[in-house]
Amino acid sequence: MRNKIICVIALFIIMLILATGCSDPPPVKVIKSVQMFRNGYQRQGVFDDDALINFSKDSIILKTIEPIKTSPVIYDSVLYIGGNTNVLYAINLKNHSVIWSYKAGSDISSNPYLNDSLIFFGSDDENMYCLNRMDGSLKWKFKTNHFIWSGPLEKNNTLYFGSNDGFFYAVNVETGKEIWKQKIGTEVRSSPSINDSMIFIGSIGDTFGFMHALRIKDGTEIWRYKVNEGVFSSPAVDDSTVYFGAWGKNVYALNSKNGKLIWECPTESSVFSSPAIDKNTVYVGGFGNLFYAIEKKTGKLKWTYNTEAETFSSPIICDSVIYFGDLGNKLYALNKKTGKLYFKYKAGGPITGGCIIFNGKIYFGCDDGKLYILK
Repeated sequence: MRNKIICVIALFIIMLILATGCSDPPPVKVIKSVQMFRNGYQRQGVFDDDALINFSKDSIILKTIEPIKTSPVIYDSVLYIGGNTNVLYAINLKNHSVIWSYKAGSDISSNPYLNDSLIFFGSDDENMYCLNRMDGSLKWKFKTNHFIWSGPLEKNNTLYFGSNDGFFYAVNVETGKEIWKQKIGTEVRSSPSINDSMIFIGSIGDTFGFMHALRIKDGTEIWRYKVNEGVFSSPAVDDSTVYFGAWGKNVYALNSKNGKLIWECPTESSVFSSPAIDKNTVYVGGFGNLFYAIEKKTGKLKWTYNTEAETFSSPIICDSVIYFGDLGNKLYALNKKTGKLYFKYKAGGPITGGCIIFNGKIYFGCDDGKLYILK
């Protein structure tokens, strides 16, 4: 009898172990995010989402009294954006309430970068800020000698960004302590891109501007390429080539390893917009009321689209659609292969910041001080 009881207990334990071992593990929460300007270290401006070729509803989820010139970032249904009210906002996308706000010392024109726990942005008060993402409390701030329009980028626990004091900085993410800095121009308004062990960044000089390649480890300049007037545009990079626009007209493609010119595509006016790139094409807006699609290998024009005003905003790509804003208050959606217009939306002011697409909705700030959603 005793042996039978032991056998029954053993059998029950075995069955329990088998049942526990075969049960499905708890589901892992997948957190969607848009961590940075242009949606990637290479600043290609590509979004893997559901493209919007028409919209049925527009909404305004934030109203401020000064222009919003930055591109939003999103982490787990919370959107973060800064503006000329000197304030960075954290907004709940489920109910559109402001979770927290942080007031810097001056305008925020620097596109923010975020990771799992922290958010970083520069200000016209000459500081780079690091806040706790959850509650907006200040972790540290780093002082430069001029305003910061350059959008920061983090890699290997180091934050990289430029300042209008002409220096490019590398700062420890946790402490805000300087690791290295490199003087590269009179002003640095461009946002950096990273590919492997190299950083690419534009600068503005007294007469000329440059595209620079720096060694990520210590800031040593590997090469520089001179253009007329300056480079405000943030470079887009693939495995072998750097693409950017210049203040003194034209779009350039350089060999990323040595900085040699591959091609130069003429434009009718200055290019402040940062290019978006896919497998075959470079897309960018200009100040001559034209938007350009350029053959990636040759630099030849594929098509142009006549906008109603100059384009300062940087385009993004989602599936077969290209999105961008202009200074005539319009947001455009074009077929990326043909340049055919899907729709254009009239906002309440010029659109200087970039838009993003997240869960099939388009988000963008505007110079009328409002944050818009199209869906």
